Amino acid sequence: NLPYPTLPHHHLRNQSTHSSQICCSTQRVLSYSQLERDYYTKTLSSAMPPQLRNVYDAEAPVLSEVCADLIKVKKTVRIEVDSNEVFLVPHIDDMSEEEILTIWYDRPDYDLMKQSFIPILRKMMRGTNIEETDKETVRGLEYRTREGALKRQHNKVHSIHAVLDEQERQLSLGIHDVEKISEIYGGASQHCSMSARDLGEMDEEFVRSLESLDQSSHHGKPKKMGGIRKMIRHVRRQSLTWKSNRSLSSEKSDKEDPLASPASE
Repeated sequence: NLPYPTLPHHHLRNQSTHSSQICCSTQRVLSYSQLERDYYTKTLSSAMPPQLRNVYDAEAPVLSEVCADLIKVKKTVRIEVDSNEVFLVPHIDDMSEEEILTIWYDRPDYDLMKQSFIPILRKMMRGTNIEETDKETVRGLEYRTREGALKRQHNKVHSIHAVLDEQERQLSLGIHDVEKISEIYGGASQHCSMSARDLGEMDEEFVRSLESLDQSSHHGKPKKMGGIRKMIRHVRRQSLTWKSNRSLSSEKSDKEDPLASPASE
């Protein structure tokens, strides 16, 4: 029942592909210096099954002779240093305080960002129709409203409870099945994955619309920015309407099936 039986060296040709790979690696080991050979041998031996490790430790020279005919072409990797461009990145300890503040955001920067989208959040909570402009957008603020935050918290708690319940079930049965736990978590968070995919498709459609506008401006007379913005807002509204209809249909199906998980953005 052993996966890799210990065989005499004259039978090593008939072993599995894994054994052949080990043999070929042994041949390369013998061509290194003694220090490199000792290090490589230790690393290679630790990755073997116990049965092959015994064969390797006892008959390494024999293994290399048996597998010598398997090595027909010597493969090498060559790095052209002259054709590469090297960019030196300074360590943070070697940077001044001003350079660090210029590169990374600090707490005041994050506070300013949060303050900047408070007016948009208030419009969202009042249900005001917000048109997409260069200064205002609701993208990325889905979970900043009270309703969105509650949905996000519900998704987290629902997934955690599903995993904990499965772990408790396995403990009571004396089993350990990580694949089953992964499957349970995937099922509990599937609606979140679908929602994230929907948002990604919306962003993709928006970017493609910008690319098409950019291409048309190169082939014909450039359009006025007002017309471009109207077209962009139209595409965004269509995407939001499609997503809203899908969410409503999902909520309707959840009401019909009380055992189904709640829809989430």
